[in-house]
Amino acid sequence: MMRAIRGLNIHSTSLRKKNQQKNKATSEVLGTLLLIGICVSLFVLLAIATMSMPSVFFSNPTPSVNIIGRIEGNSVVFEHHGGQGIPLDTEITVWFAETKVVTTVGNILDAASKADGEWNIGEKIFIPNNDPNLPIMLVSVSITDKESNSVIMRGVLQEGSQAVNPIAVTLNADSITTDTAKIYMHYDYRYYLGTKKVRFTYIKASIYTANNSAPWNSTVWVQVFGHNGSYNYNLIGLNENTEYFYQAWVQYNSSTNASIKLTSTGTINSFRTQSYSSGLWRFDESSGLIAIDSSNNGNNGTLFPADVTQAPQRINQSDNVVNNRSLRFDGYNDYVIINHASSLSPTNEIAIEAWVKPESKTEFKGTNIPRINSTIFGTQAYGCYEPDIINISNDRFAIVSRNSALAGFVITTQISSEGNISKNATTSVIDIYQFETVRCETPRIIKIVGSADLYAIVYRGQNGYLYIATVQILSNGKITKAVINKVTIDSINCYYPDIIFTEGDYYAVAYSSYEFYLAANRYVGRLQTAKITPAGVVTAQKSYYNFGGGSTPTGIMQYLDIIRVKDDYYSIVFRDSDTDGSLRAIQIKNGWNIFVDAIRYKFDNNNISDLPLRIIHVFDKIYAVFYGDKMGNLQRGGALETIILSDTGTFVDSVDYDTLLPPADWNQFSNPEIIHITGDIFAVSYRLSTRAEVKTLQISNLGVITNHTNDAAWKYVYQPASSYTISSPKIIEVSAVKDTYAIVYPKSVSSDTNNGVLLTIKIPDNGSIVKKILDSVLLGPVNFYAPDIVLVSNDIYAVVCRKVLYGSISLHTIRISNVGKIEKSFIDTLDITMPEATPGLSIKIVYVTNNIYMIVFDNYGSPTITIKTVEIANNGTIRDNFLCSYNITKPGYSNFCSPNVIRIKDNIFAVSYHSTNYASKSDLISTIQISLAGNITLIDTYTANAYFSSVFGYDEYSDIIPVDGSNHLYALLYGYDYFIPGQHRGSGVIITIQINDTGVINQNPKATFTFEAYGCSRPDLIHIKNTTYALAYSKSVGTNPYQISGIVQTLYISSNGTIIKQQPKGTSVRSVFLQMDQSIGP
Repeated sequence: MMRAIRGLNIHSTSLRKKNQQKNKATSEVLGTLLLIGICVSLFVLLAIATMSMPSVFFSNPTPSVNIIGRIEGNSVVFEHHGGQGIPLDTEITVWFAETKVVTTVGNILDAASKADGEWNIGEKIFIPNNDPNLPIMLVSVSITDKESNSVIMRGVLQEGSQAVNPIAVTLNADSITTDTAKIYMHYDYRYYLGTKKVRFTYIKASIYTANNSAPWNSTVWVQVFGHNGSYNYNLIGLNENTEYFYQAWVQYNSSTNASIKLTSTGTINSFRTQSYSSGLWRFDESSGLIAIDSSNNGNNGTLFPADVTQAPQRINQSDNVVNNRSLRFDGYNDYVIINHASSLSPTNEIAIEAWVKPESKTEFKGTNIPRINSTIFGTQAYGCYEPDIINISNDRFAIVSRNSALAGFVITTQISSEGNISKNATTSVIDIYQFETVRCETPRIIKIVGSADLYAIVYRGQNGYLYIATVQILSNGKITKAVINKVTIDSINCYYPDIIFTEGDYYAVAYSSYEFYLAANRYVGRLQTAKITPAGVVTAQKSYYNFGGGSTPTGIMQYLDIIRVKDDYYSIVFRDSDTDGSLRAIQIKNGWNIFVDAIRYKFDNNNISDLPLRIIHVFDKIYAVFYGDKMGNLQRGGALETIILSDTGTFVDSVDYDTLLPPADWNQFSNPEIIHITGDIFAVSYRLSTRAEVKTLQISNLGVITNHTNDAAWKYVYQPASSYTISSPKIIEVSAVKDTYAIVYPKSVSSDTNNGVLLTIKIPDNGSIVKKILDSVLLGPVNFYAPDIVLVSNDIYAVVCRKVLYGSISLHTIRISNVGKIEKSFIDTLDITMPEATPGLSIKIVYVTNNIYMIVFDNYGSPTITIKTVEIANNGTIRDNFLCSYNITKPGYSNFCSPNVIRIKDNIFAVSYHSTNYASKSDLISTIQISLAGNITLIDTYTANAYFSSVFGYDEYSDIIPVDGSNHLYALLYGYDYFIPGQHRGSGVIITIQINDTGVINQNPKATFTFEAYGCSRPDLIHIKNTTYALAYSKSVGTNPYQISGIVQTLYISSNGTIIKQQPKGTSVRSVFLQMDQSIGP
């Protein structure tokens, strides 16, 4: 019983344990189920998140494939060489030089290959291109897989040129009138061989601006035959004063389909037709100080004084004026200034029309000359004799003079526009400098053109020699206390120098020399040009001329005064050997090279006083000479004579003559000076014994003098008669606006005391003086001989030339804008130094391909034609070294000369040239090939029989052009002019010859024609139309003196090259003489 209970107890205990285990198992199951549920939830969330994330995280990888690309014939071929299959939407891009071709695999894979929907191993894709330039093109490729958005192939299939398509360059227009204009283009068809046509389109700028989709006017397509060249077209029927846009076009056939016409255009340029008015100022602006030129010539005016409170008053319609707005001038100092421009003087005649409503004004021109101010500017010790004065800036002036000990001084002073002279404790001097310590007489001062503050002083110095000294005078009047440069320009006994600016850095000095071999009137005229740089450096006697001859008095010239007449022509007035007033005409070329007219012209043959003369321009060809006159021994005081001068400075005729002073003053007259005031009003200053006067007078545009001799209102005595002695007064304009002038002169107070006097006076008028502006561009500090020029890109050009007469060559790049503005400095320069090259008379530069250019020149005294290739980038940068150099030479020949170049095809060129060897076969042509790297290879050479040659002298010339409509035919042109004493020999010859596209020359000419049998020189040939050509050349027609005529002749050259003859009668002018130049010389 007990065991059973125990068992029972045991059983009950086991039951309790089982219940505990059962509860524990339930908890573990629930935990496990919970964990499983959490994991399932996380997996579901992860799947949802994954499905909603961007596909980029799970994009397909780039296909692994091997594709081979190559050029076969006229096609680009791609072959699948293993790897994954490529989808049909895969994109293929091929660049044929400048042309881009985009397609897909499915578009060009054959039907059988793409039936499986992929491009697979062994399958080929062909992309054809029938452009004949394919072998020289740069061909590159890119293949893109669309599904993975990645490039599976990229690279260059063929090296070559990236620029092969024809181009058009729009050039500037010229010959623009009110209704016509000539427009220009440059075309370059590069490697294209088919039909070539060019044209222009144009449109009014206002129409295009309002609607840029508006249709343009077009010229007809014109076929051209050269690979590159220029074309122009005359536009007619245009509107006056209207802006037009125009553009150059070239047309060529598609490389894949000749029936498809492709075009290329240049930039859009513009021009404006001329206005019927050279200038039109309406004065209708509402405010400001600018008067707009409505003619669109751009000559805007400026109102003065430059203060709106003092300038001309702007008035409106309510003031009863003609236009909507006008200007009222106060009649005192109001004016509008328009700077000189070529558009304002298109001819020698001009008409001016104005609407004017006059108002009363009490002031009259030339009368009531008041004295404003007076001061001492120098002393006997510090210079006051023989003064000359110049304006240096605004109200600052410089005076050169000498003292009683012949020392030279520069003094600066200040004069306001109202005539007030600024003074310090005792004088008006701002600064003073002694530039010459030994000897200085009759100094003259001139501003050095191109410098900011440098001046040149010419004077008679030590030993009577002639000197030029340069000094610096700042705009504030301060003088740098040192002479920059001092040069003896003549080492003879010189007197009375006069200096004038000519051109560039050159100045002309006219003066007299005292010659002891002459018995009387020993002053012989001399003229020289000196160079004075903007840095103040002087070079004497660039050119020199002595008017005297041997021991004769022919060239006696005293008191020379020189004036520019027109361009490079000048006149000199002087007192001659008969004590008469005379004139010589001078030409100074390039600013320095002197040529003198042999004739001495007399404008006054009744004796003139032993006094300086002064000449001044009046109007057009009218000039006035102011001098001291006398008849026999009878003094006639100050005389004014008006004369007519030609454009070359020669004397034509006298117009009028007048003595300015009453007879009581005749014997006392000296020191004449003349200045223009305004319009027909002039002022003269002079000395009368111990007094000095200013007198005004009128000189009409026809040269008629109105003197008012006895009218006190037209004369002012600025230095009254006294015990003082004055001499050599000089007058200068201070302010045209304020009608202010200054006079400087020395005054002897006693035998040992002298002062320089500076005073200002007012000469009122109702007008103003027109300012003249001179502008000049020097293209670099280099010498240019035998230059040639070629377009590089847009506004970049390359210029090649000799640096010296026979020596090194320079290659320059320069920028020339569409409006003709030339940059003052070169972009880049490359020199070919000696002894590598000794160029002769002919240098050519030719575009080859890409950035490669060819320079061809003959070598002076050598049987060599030199060819060099050089690289010029589109921005004008020149590679520092030449790519290749090659010499064409031939044993047994001498002195190759006159090379000319023409492109045969692509990179094949022909060079024609001549040998001065008097043996046979002295006319030559060679063909060359230039690779893309610039390497030069000689292909072939042809030599022709000489058609005249001589050891006595020569002038050879060669040219080559294609024969129109022919098959590889070219016309070679040779001309020679040889002379021996007493005769001329020489002929002009044309040869037609065949040169194939590879540069091989057919050694048998098609035809030979002698177009000139005697004295032909420098012929040039141009194609006119079809079989018609024009030929221009010089012909020697005489031997003593040597004479040359210019001839133009028309020729017929058949398209097969077998017939060359003078143009048949009745078709055109066959031959015409252009001109006759006699006594050709240096």
